[in-house]
Amino acid sequence: MHDKIMKLLRLAESQNDNEAISAFRHARIIMNKSGIDWTNLAQDNSAKYDLIKLMQQKLQLQKEVYDLQDKITLYKKELEKVERSYFSKKEVDQGYSEKSDISKYDIDEAFKKIFDSMNRYGPKKNDFLKSLKDQWDEKGWLSPKQVSRLRENFVRYTGFEPAW
Repeated sequence: MHDKIMKLLRLAESQNDNEAISAFRHARIIMNKSGIDWTNLAQDNSAKYDLIKLMQQKLQLQKEVYDLQDKITLYKKELEKVERSYFSKKEVDQGYSEKSDISKYDIDEAFKKIFDSMNRYGPKKNDFLKSLKDQWDEKGWLSPKQVSRLRENFVRYTGFEPAW
């Protein structure tokens, strides 16, 4: 039984990751069924060297996976930053949001009139409008769906249809 497990563990040294992982898992299944644990397997002198080598490989592969995950996270953050910068700069330079085709002045005025109307009858709290305004102030643009919701709230609070 030890020989079969050792053959599988040697096969786990393969350069083909799928083959190596499959062999390692199969060896673990046989060990579990046979009641053999890593300590018993390591008592065999030839197994000790192989086990140490496999553990080193496993640690190296884990390190590579973690490094790749870190790179992916870093690239995602850089991409988001570039996208935000591109859209914000482009839209600020042009003075309007291409996503909504509405001038910045119109959107600023819409927010002002909505909040004025809300406060006319006493302070009201609308978290959605507050978060929408915060995004507008921070990023300088709104998606078409957000503009649509802004329009709905404009009609709701002012009673008028906006020109846009």
